[in-house]
This record gives sequence, C-alpha cells and structure tokens, in this order.
Amino acid sequence: MEHVWRIVDSRLAPWVSLLAAALLAFWLLAYPDTVRSLAWPARVATVVLGSWSLGGGFAHGVGLTGAHKGPSWLRPPWCWGGMAVFVAWLFWVS
Repeated sequence: MEHVWRIVDSRLAPWVSLLAAALLAFWLLAYPDTVRSLAWPARVATVVLGSWSLGGGFAHGVGLTGAHKGPSWLRPPWCWGGMAVFVAWLFWVS
C-alpha cells in the first residue's frame, strides 16, 4: 500500500488520473454496446459507477482536487479504485 501512496503524492498522479479516465472514456465511445446491451438495473449501476469514477479521474486530472480541495472520494486512490472496479464490471457483464 505504501507504493500507492507514493504515486498518489507524486506530481504524476493527476496525469495518471487524466490518462486513465480518457482511455476509459474513449473505450466507452468506441464500444457503446457494452453498456447498451445490459438489463436496466445493471445499466443504471454501470452509469452511476462510471460517472463517479470517470468524473473523479477527470476532476483530479485537471486540478480541481488538490491536497485540500474537493471531497476525498474524488481524489486517488479512490477514483483509481473506482475506475478499476468499473473496468472489471464492464468485462464481467460483457
């Protein structure tokens, strides 16, 4: 866990968040059928999880969250964990 906190505190953390969120967003744009083919309850859960994790990644990446700005659940490692869960969920349901 110490390695994660070292990356979170580094100057590269916003770039990691922005890159991960951008790649995930491009993936969803390229393959929208992964979400469209889900049943209604799973689709709602996917949209909620995706909005939170991608929103947190973009917010951290563009500097809207800092050491003392913004809620802690928008900063890493929470937004990174959310994106990892979101990717795992998409692979599991598709």
